[in-house]
Amino acid sequence: MGLLLNHKTIWAGIFGGIALLGGVAFWPGFFGILISLGISFLLFRKKQDSSLPSGETPLVQIDWKTFALSTGGTLILLGTMFLIRPVTISGLGTSIAEYFVSWGKIGQGASIKVMLIALLSTQFLAVLLAFWEAIAGRKEHAGMNIFLGLWALVSTALTLLNPSRQVVDWVWTLLPLWTLAAIGVEDLRQYFSADEWLLKLFQTIFTFVLFIFSYLNLLSFVVGAANGAMTKNTAVLSILLPLALLAVITFLIGWGWSPNASRQGTLMGLGLILLFVTFGSSWKSAGLGPRPETELWRSDSLPVGRDLMVKSVNNIALWNSGQKEGIDIVLLNEDQPSLQWAFRDILTVKQADVLGDTETPSIVISAANESLNLAKIYQGQEIVWTSAPDFEKMTAKDWVEWSALRKANLVSTNCFLWARTDLLKGS
Repeated sequence: MGLLLNHKTIWAGIFGGIALLGGVAFWPGFFGILISLGISFLLFRKKQDSSLPSGETPLVQIDWKTFALSTGGTLILLGTMFLIRPVTISGLGTSIAEYFVSWGKIGQGASIKVMLIALLSTQFLAVLLAFWEAIAGRKEHAGMNIFLGLWALVSTALTLLNPSRQVVDWVWTLLPLWTLAAIGVEDLRQYFSADEWLLKLFQTIFTFVLFIFSYLNLLSFVVGAANGAMTKNTAVLSILLPLALLAVITFLIGWGWSPNASRQGTLMGLGLILLFVTFGSSWKSAGLGPRPETELWRSDSLPVGRDLMVKSVNNIALWNSGQKEGIDIVLLNEDQPSLQWAFRDILTVKQADVLGDTETPSIVISAANESLNLAKIYQGQEIVWTSAPDFEKMTAKDWVEWSALRKANLVSTNCFLWARTDLLKGS
């Protein structure tokens, strides 16, 4: 889009073709942008030169013919692997069909509650800044702000109305949201100044410390609620007293010294807290936290048993053949991609629905409820393969605990690792 608005038409077409080949995840963003552009054109059709989202570079001035040719060329070349496999371009039609099919999968998506908690708990800073820019932004940004606001609203509607929605579907809403937030940060600078910096620093530190202290008291009450470590009245006081103290300090600084310094220091303190929360949420959502299986932004269950499973198989293989890859594995009624990927280095891995009486593979991996008819010559071990949190059943207290400690009730999927008995002798 940036290349298109800056008249880099050929490059815009190339990247547009790559985007079209991006699979089913591309289409919510495409339709969101398309609908938003249509609405913005209807709103500003009489003021195209000054109020369109593109500012001084109206979309009607773009060389659409060149854009279409470069997009089509990219689709043909990359979609057919440079004409080597023409059949692969059918993936374009398949992906859009899958997107429309997803609208018929009623009851298979996350609830509205979980979707909104995921957005506000990890992106509250962006939501706050975007909302502020939308209502208080400078006039010269009005056209762009309206378009970005429309885009965010349309993407939100497309995400929440889809019955098979998942938390990761928020990505197309975050794009206009963070763009609005970035413009908001730029506009917000005009309300801050460098004078009275010591007083502002004092207010910032007090705001940061007292808000954190109040939150820790809330967390302490939630975590210790089961053993009655703190009564409800004591908890309410411990949570509200730091905020009351902050209100008194803010009032005194504004009344006795400078209202401007008090206001700016409070805003900087709150902004610092939200910045830390946003960074921490991003770090954990990337799977770098202590409990990656409990993250809201995962699109699938985490294979928590992968290391144990792979280590067990590698040990058996090394003991019998001297090579980690020198063993044959059968995945019995197991088509999980995570299992297939875990054993990608094994030379012989195959899937089967039934294991014949004469078949005796070295390793058999089956579902926990699968009955193996050759159990006499195999020894099995049950392993927790995947874990996923049950967010739908979490209460308000559970969410508070999750926000800090990432604790949640987990739903596990087990599988059995069966090894032929003769391979285990002496191991």
